Amino acid sequence: MPHFSPAASALEKAYAASSSADDPLVAQALTELAGDVQRRLHAGTSIPVAECKDICDALAAVKGTGNALVRINCLIDLAHHLYLMGSPFQAIDPAKQASALASLAGIPALTRKALTTLGVMYADTGNIPQAIECHSQALEIAQSLGDKG
Repeated sequence: MPHFSPAASALEKAYAASSSADDPLVAQALTELAGDVQRRLHAGTSIPVAECKDICDALAAVKGTGNALVRINCLIDLAHHLYLMGSPFQAIDPAKQASALASLAGIPALTRKALTTLGVMYADTGNIPQAIECHSQALEIAQSLGDKG
């Protein structure tokens, strides 16, 4: 399948070579991909929906919890980008992936952040019951962490 994102393609190649999210080449590819997404998000540079899907698929292909912080933050940034570009329905998948990975990796602060992001996407797309559920779970985590912000 042709890639819209060279960084996503580099990640898939690195992961295919080692099948380990902890491999240094995978870590480097993840860092470059996450940096590219973050730079474009902060610069207000549009990432086409097809490229966002490509990036999301490449991140989903990486199994396990290795380099979870980079992966989770990249997925949350991708969800934010899609939302800001007026594609809240497409933003649900990366937010779901971020939430699942953060939970699996046992990182409550990022689980809360991902659930909050997912809740916003659900609310904006009219899925109020799911939005309430996500925000409720995020609130429980925030309270358990003593998070006042």
